[in-house]
Amino acid sequence: MFLFVRRLGFLCAFCCLVSTDAGAQRPESPFADEYRSFWGGIAAGVNFSQVDGDGFAGYNKVGLNAGPVVYARFSPMIGASLEITFSQKGSKMRQITESAYSGPGVERYDMKLNYVDVPLLLHLMPGGRFHYSLGASYGYLISSEETAETIAPVNLDSELYSFLEQDINMIFGASYQLYGNWFFSGRFAYSLSTIRDPARVPAGYGGGNQLNNLFTFRLVYLF
Repeated sequence: MFLFVRRLGFLCAFCCLVSTDAGAQRPESPFADEYRSFWGGIAAGVNFSQVDGDGFAGYNKVGLNAGPVVYARFSPMIGASLEITFSQKGSKMRQITESAYSGPGVERYDMKLNYVDVPLLLHLMPGGRFHYSLGASYGYLISSEETAETIAPVNLDSELYSFLEQDINMIFGASYQLYGNWFFSGRFAYSLSTIRDPARVPAGYGGGNQLNNLFTFRLVYLF
């Protein structure tokens, strides 16, 4: 819980830091058009992921996050968005090991999880370059791969150690207008339930509930 609060605090600090120029001269936002209620767009960027409960730490898994987005505005300050994104998550570990029999070596572990995510977010648009987001995402697992290697490859059978098909995430984030219709967004997402039955976690590679935990940074262009 302490680590979760620290990560959430990092994202909040980012939002506060970049919002200091709210009064500066800026290009007009597409949301300034009071006669429009809907905008389409495309987003592309990267996930920095880890899986809580796998026995490793660090946002070492880098993956793609991309897809179309639709915004709707309900009032000058309140809006919502719906997306369909391809999102690569998982975990990665590399460490040097020492053995009295074989000498130094490298231990490797990779968890590759490819999802189709459908985030539904509410947005606060107070004016200026920023808007802030809160919501949830439904994810469907389209493929997974898990590999490990110590002195020799480890067999992590995809049927025996399978992942659940569905993943529900809570999401917090903020977007910054770079210029015109271009935005930069940052998000933090965290699973609300385990991504794998605890009984199917490989021995030596974690235990209990496993949860997706990631930061996402993207460029967004609105039409």
